[in-house]
Amino acid sequence: MRFLLSKIGIVIILAMLNGTLCAQVPDTSTTEKLLQYIFQPIDKNQIPTGILEEYGAPMLPMDTFKGTLTDSNRIDMNLWRTLYFQLQTGYCKTGTNPFPDITTVNTTIKQNSVGTLPIPIPIIIGQYNSVKSNAFSSNLLSYSSSTKQVSDVAGRSQSPYQLNNLFAACPNQNQTIKGSESFICKSNLIWNNSGKTITTIQIDFADGLGFQTITIGTPITINYQSTGNKRWKIKITLNDSSILQCYSDFYAVKASELGAKFVSLDSEIP
Repeated sequence: MRFLLSKIGIVIILAMLNGTLCAQVPDTSTTEKLLQYIFQPIDKNQIPTGILEEYGAPMLPMDTFKGTLTDSNRIDMNLWRTLYFQLQTGYCKTGTNPFPDITTVNTTIKQNSVGTLPIPIPIIIGQYNSVKSNAFSSNLLSYSSSTKQVSDVAGRSQSPYQLNNLFAACPNQNQTIKGSESFICKSNLIWNNSGKTITTIQIDFADGLGFQTITIGTPITINYQSTGNKRWKIKITLNDSSILQCYSDFYAVKASELGAKFVSLDSEIP
């Protein structure tokens, strides 16, 4: 897949330098339109999720964020929005995109972040397809160097597309200046095209209490007894017992007064 992304990247650069790909190309003035041209010949109905990674905005390798904890899947809101945008723009069918545009999503998050409302934790549970790494070598797809387009291969032995998960969750605000904050997961801040439902949401807020179960729509207040970076672990369990996880960094500028009182009382116990 990364080879294909690199190959498509070279095509994009050459197209931009040349100003066109070939005489019959309609409009390839933007990256989005160019990618649509490259994949125009393929039958989009053979893409099970309707979302193809290589068709969307080529910013990040999305397989890094498949729901398995690694040092690379630390999510903040900038990264969250980038991943959402890639997923949303990867939709290539003619029906209704299961993911609304990023402007609508940003407005929804903003509406849930005003005043004294709890800090929202938006969640993406995505499924998408990508081109298999052996799609061209195994004659599942073909690439024309003359038209600079990808086409289906008749009678191919298997699908050229693999199914992938994408999971991203993080607080909309990444620090506290008072050491105590309330957080909330809301149903209108969960974007999910997997066909699966959430059984439990658990978050280890790095406050010494381990994983805590979050009820959708119910705020939870977290008190930090010390300052510094707090690496959250966010875990979602789905109704098929599958688990998706990611990290998110949250910073406590100061300790909460409640936490400081507890520390003071503990220090006085002989």
